[in-house]
Amino acid sequence: MRRLFFLFFFTIFTAVGAFSQGANPFWDRVRYGGNFGLAFGSNSTYIEASPTISYLLTERFSAGVGFTYQYVSREYEFISQQGGVETKTLKASVFGPKIQARYNVTEQFFALAELEQLSNEYYKSFDEKVRVWSTGTFLGGGYSQPLGGRGNVYIAALWNFTFDDKKSPYPEPYVLRVGFNL
Repeated sequence: MRRLFFLFFFTIFTAVGAFSQGANPFWDRVRYGGNFGLAFGSNSTYIEASPTISYLLTERFSAGVGFTYQYVSREYEFISQQGGVETKTLKASVFGPKIQARYNVTEQFFALAELEQLSNEYYKSFDEKVRVWSTGTFLGGGYSQPLGGRGNVYIAALWNFTFDDKKSPYPEPYVLRVGFNL
């Protein structure tokens, strides 16, 4: 995973150097943004903040990095030795880096790919809570509404192809995100 992040950063900075010598200055191609997430269920709570920074490599393609922080409260069910069901609630902070690539198909519709590596806690057994690195490989698309100038607000639907219902901080393999870019 470290090699992948190193390769990604090397590619970004090499491309940045090549493009910044053209007609567009470097900072005109940098985009700041992120997304926020909230989900509440009968046995779970999920709150997310995920800032990102990306670089417009071409007029339609951008790549960037970000950081994800999540607060997760989730109930786990276990079968007791007597055969009954016992529940235990996990409250955890989940965090880690992500890389993303976005291709604007039209001015408003885009395709999005993300790879994130999150440090996450889960119950392996009733008495054993463990912290693991959980990989999320997301692919999907979305709709972006311009807000004037460089700004926009977007909604994206993504599918996590490496979803693991025990270890993932997400309750489902699909994720809806609402965010913004400046």
